[in-house]
Amino acid sequence: MAEPTPIARVLDRRARADYGGAREEALRALDELDSKPDASSRDLFEMLVELGRLQQDCGEAADAEATFERALAVGGDEALRARALARLSAVYRDQGRFDEAERAAHDAIELAPEESLEAADALVELASEQFAVTKYDAAEESCLRAFPLAENAPPGVERDRVRTRAHATLGTLHRARGRYADAEQVLRQTIELAEQSFGPDSLEAADALNDLAIVFKYAGRFDDAEPLYRRALDINVRAVGEIHYNVASIYHNLGGLEHARGNHAQAEPHARRSVEIRRQAVGPDHPSTAADEAALASILYELRKDEEAERLLRSAISTYETVYGGEHYELSVHLNNLAAILQRRKAYTEAEALYRRALAMKEKLIGPEHPVLANTLNNLAVICRRDERYDEAERLYERALELLEAGVEPGHPTLARTRRNYAALLRATGRDDSLVGEQPLANEVHDGPVVAAEKIVAGGGHAGDRGLRNLLLESADRIDAQLPQRLVAERGHEQKGHRAFPKRGIDRCHGFADEPSPHRGRNVCSRGNRLAIEVANVLEIDVAALQKDDRPDALRAPSGEVAADRRAPREADELSGLDGKLVEQAGEQPDETRGDIRLRLEVRRAAVPGDVRGDDAPNVPERLR
Repeated sequence: MAEPTPIARVLDRRARADYGGAREEALRALDELDSKPDASSRDLFEMLVELGRLQQDCGEAADAEATFERALAVGGDEALRARALARLSAVYRDQGRFDEAERAAHDAIELAPEESLEAADALVELASEQFAVTKYDAAEESCLRAFPLAENAPPGVERDRVRTRAHATLGTLHRARGRYADAEQVLRQTIELAEQSFGPDSLEAADALNDLAIVFKYAGRFDDAEPLYRRALDINVRAVGEIHYNVASIYHNLGGLEHARGNHAQAEPHARRSVEIRRQAVGPDHPSTAADEAALASILYELRKDEEAERLLRSAISTYETVYGGEHYELSVHLNNLAAILQRRKAYTEAEALYRRALAMKEKLIGPEHPVLANTLNNLAVICRRDERYDEAERLYERALELLEAGVEPGHPTLARTRRNYAALLRATGRDDSLVGEQPLANEVHDGPVVAAEKIVAGGGHAGDRGLRNLLLESADRIDAQLPQRLVAERGHEQKGHRAFPKRGIDRCHGFADEPSPHRGRNVCSRGNRLAIEVANVLEIDVAALQKDDRPDALRAPSGEVAADRRAPREADELSGLDGKLVEQAGEQPDETRGDIRLRLEVRRAAVPGDVRGDDAPNVPERLR
């Protein structure tokens, strides 16, 4: 049996997901070729390209760039130089050098023979660059041009690579456009292609898994997304180690997933780990690092750590404006989230201006029918309602609901929140809210203060519940003069008895009253129960925590992201973003970072590596998101 060629040995190690070993094998083979004066220039070119790919896979962007530049220099014909330029384009994108990446891709297209695999390769890279800077129409056109060229090319590993990347890019574009069913279909095909061509433990398979997980997150299928993220994380850690931009992207996306579920305390460690790894992998000034920091800021917002959240968001916005100019999808997400912090601070004028800027940017970049617009529409409607601009608020809520009902799962938390807010508006203007489809507050099934309060107040007083009574009574004095007016504004008529004054209402609830109550069971003192629930929400009290620990520090933001009158504004459901490639980091960050609905952009693929290879970008910070 003939001894395998050096390039075959490298590819064999790669096929076994031994990326470090394959890189070392390529370096040894390159030394041997360099030592032979009569070595074939074609053999040298192929080894350089394979080594550059492995260096890129291992996160060594500077080394990969130098290797591909050498390949470009030794390429003997236009087709080989086109291949080298396509690879340089990918490295430039990983480094956040998007203008250079796009120029290299265009140059590769010019050099590549017509109707060739090299042309398909260059077109897919161009589509990835265009996607990274949110030129979605151009990206889709480039990707669709590449498809028939790749499908008709002769079989081989290069064809498999181009086909897999073409499918991944198209699937991510469908997701970015809100076509979640189409995205799922294409990305399932991508996973199948990657596993058949490169193996189930390959980085290509991990990228595809991350990209599909981002789609599930956006669509509200959180339980379907998590195992895909976990499997992608395991593959990447085993293949390239923990300190790698793809790993950062998947942590970004896991944090975004828990954020979307409302598990903010569980989300924070993932988000912080993403930032730590990204800073080590690509540096503090890379747009993928900014995407991770912005994702962390969204989680910190939910945890009431507003000062750190605002600092991170303002830094991310500055980075995005420097790198991308005044328009980028992730920038719109960050503007939305900064506005939410300002809104909570009652800086309504500045918050509204940021919401409107974010909404206009989203509409321009992803179109007026994308469901991720709903988050900003909802947040803007909350401000309009507070200013008694009811007609405008109603139009915004109705548009948000139309987009959500057409694009996400029926149980998606953003859809539920928007319905509650719209129902509250209808009640405030004296109209019937029965057709909105919201569940009564006391019957909500998601975790949060409303449910916990209903259980404690209606269920009868345990020893631990006395702490809730005391805290509610201490705090009720602060709002006795305010809540009656709020209730009148909300319901259109004056309230009396327990509902008018929280302190009296709380004291007359079963289990809280000092005097015995003749009532028993869940329906006792229903008006007082309802009042206590409202007080808990107005004060943002985590009554579940109070059952375990009778301390005033149980005050925190509710897990729901509602901006209705009876809850603290939780409008920043976005956090990227960053579900994207990385940023989406999909390939997320469509991660997720590739990306929310995210409604965050986990878009992690959106122009950043990592969660962005797929929620953001495959194997590059932008892909994972």
